[in-house]
Amino acid sequence: MGKIVAVASSGGHLDQLLFFVRELESGNEIIVATFRKPDAEARIEKYQKYWLKFPTNRNFTNNAKNLLIALKIQWLHRPTGYLSTGAASAVVFGLVAKIHRVPFLYVEPIDRILQPTLTGKVLSKIGVPIQIYWKSQLKSYRNCRY
Repeated sequence: MGKIVAVASSGGHLDQLLFFVRELESGNEIIVATFRKPDAEARIEKYQKYWLKFPTNRNFTNNAKNLLIALKIQWLHRPTGYLSTGAASAVVFGLVAKIHRVPFLYVEPIDRILQPTLTGKVLSKIGVPIQIYWKSQLKSYRNCRY
């Protein structure tokens, strides 16, 4: 049995993440890290959860707080893997996973057809594997799975 930390902002990113989480539930403990918003609270009530600080885009303070949350999760739970569908909070969790040598997979949002996300570009630079949906994005990433 593994421990998977699933990280995403609320809204569409969380919707996409939960699609994958449902496939991973069998035989794994799932820990979800997302923003505390009404839409998120109802959809992840059955999972162990950590509430991330937002907004995160270009907000150093909230990203620093989320880094501390990521380190706390890593220290308390010793996850066997991380999964994220974005957005900015994925970067701090990706860094923590990389430092602790824990596998991390970033799934590019399905609606990004032609251009990569900033989160995907940053995570790709630090060597995090990127899962893409569209062949048109193959040129954007060196370490992607299609």
